[in-house]
Amino acid sequence: QVENFKQWVGGQKFNQATNCINKLGHSDLCTWSQNGTKAAEPIFPWIIHLEPGNIHFPPNIPVTVDELMKEYSKIPERSLIYTLHAKASPKAELEHVGVVETASKCQTSQYG
Repeated sequence: QVENFKQWVGGQKFNQATNCINKLGHSDLCTWSQNGTKAAEPIFPWIIHLEPGNIHFPPNIPVTVDELMKEYSKIPERSLIYTLHAKASPKAELEHVGVVETASKCQTSQYG
């Protein structure tokens, strides 16, 4: 059961690729540095934790795609989407790895 719009939006985006969110290849997050440089030899953590950022949506889930796109268009440049944390092993502490943020104002397209 989705309890808020932010969870719903994330789930909808991931569901465009698969119904098995845990099979999306999140390890690709470890392939790139914070500044966008591809790592020659990525170090893959035991677990990745995505902490939701500071984007605020209304409590009600939009009914139409147009309503959803209107909410996306309100997200400004440099908005924090997630703070990324990782554990090197099962008993390790979570460590801050980086952030996922928008590079520009969100735009709609023919894809959605």
